[in-house]
Amino acid sequence: VLERGVTLWGACVSETTIASTDTTSRSTVEIVGAETSVRNLRISGAAVGIWLGDTGPASSLHMENILVDSVHGAGLRVEGGRVTGTSIVIRDIRGPSDDRGYGFGVHLDGPSAGVSLSRVVVDGSHGSGVSVMGGLLELIDAVISDTTSLEQNPGSGFGVSVSSPGRARLTRVVIDDNHTAGCLVSGDGAFLELEDALVSDTRSSESLEDFGRGLEIHDFGQARLERVILQRNRRSGIAVLSGASLSASDLLVRDVFESEGSGKYGSGLLVGSGARCELTRGLLVAPRRRGIAVLSEGTRFEAEDVTIRAVRVQGSDGRGGGGVEFSQGSIGALSRLLVESVFEYGLLVSGTGTTVSTEDVVVRDVAQPWMA
Repeated sequence: VLERGVTLWGACVSETTIASTDTTSRSTVEIVGAETSVRNLRISGAAVGIWLGDTGPASSLHMENILVDSVHGAGLRVEGGRVTGTSIVIRDIRGPSDDRGYGFGVHLDGPSAGVSLSRVVVDGSHGSGVSVMGGLLELIDAVISDTTSLEQNPGSGFGVSVSSPGRARLTRVVIDDNHTAGCLVSGDGAFLELEDALVSDTRSSESLEDFGRGLEIHDFGQARLERVILQRNRRSGIAVLSGASLSASDLLVRDVFESEGSGKYGSGLLVGSGARCELTRGLLVAPRRRGIAVLSEGTRFEAEDVTIRAVRVQGSDGRGGGGVEFSQGSIGALSRLLVESVFEYGLLVSGTGTTVSTEDVVVRDVAQPWMA
């Protein structure tokens, strides 16, 4: 237990280890005061690595040159107060000792929780690499990778999960080789901001053999993307659903694959169920079935300076391969759009009430699916 003003200062990560063997203890290191710090050491053991409880905004911790590995429940859990740090590795996080819970890398769960970290690696978590259920998380120069799903929750395995009322700002990050979704934003008030980021190689849920999206936003969650690459994800590069909203600029989505189990889908961008999306300066290359799909009444999509290229048919039945589809009463506005090297259609507008305005739209090199 670290009280006000206490510092744990090790010789180095390889020479100094603090470990807990008590499976009934809730953490190896617990913070209960302000102006505490941990430096130059390794934290391990049978409990949460570092726990900052809901003791009010006055509690604070600074971390530097820290390795947290092979702990249970979470590498870093913050319910209140302020955490800062740099040069941190959190890896191989397991579920609690009964193996029936999450093994978060970083977990925020409280409205007064604030975490700001730089030069961070979160690898080998269980359920979610980074989970923000309240408060504000800021990460700069980070890698979040190899998160696996839970047996009791097969639809988990996220690289980053932000749920209401949590907020996260991630800059210069790589989110790679996770499951179900590279980033998930859910709930009214949840917000994710990604800048200069790569989200890649998200795999389908391990037991469901479905999903694997690069970014999914639903249930009125919000996200803003600037200079983001999403590549080699599954089912859809980005999905904005159920009243959610997305604002994106300077976006590259490429090589979207079908779901592993069904061999279906693979859209570059899917917007539906009353969601809203604005895209400025985007390139979508080699998605499956559809480059962009805008579906259902109340859904709105606006795009400016966007190119869609080389859409492929879906592997299950050789269908699709179209450029942009609006249907089921959706509304859109397209300006300076190029669609090329696609199948079936470049721009499809169908269904009662579906309305799309266009300006400077070019469609070329449209073939039939059997030519794939």
